Amino acid sequence: MCNLGEGLYERAMEKGMERGVEQEKRNSERKDREAALETIKEGLFFKQISRYMKLSIEAVAEIAKKNKLI
Repeated sequence: MCNLGEGLYERAMEKGMERGVEQEKRNSERKDREAALETIKEGLFFKQISRYMKLSIEAVAEIAKKNKLI
């Protein structure tokens, strides 16, 4: 492969890796929100959810508000 082709290939691979990392981060955040929502529905206190889920109390409250639970 010529140098130009190698450079294009490397940039494409880097960009693909970055996109994959970002997608995984979004998936992880979505799963965390879903888990927090389930614990809210179970009746745990926001402070407990915050501590166990590593979210701020404000973030937990926002999840509850978005789902019309408060």
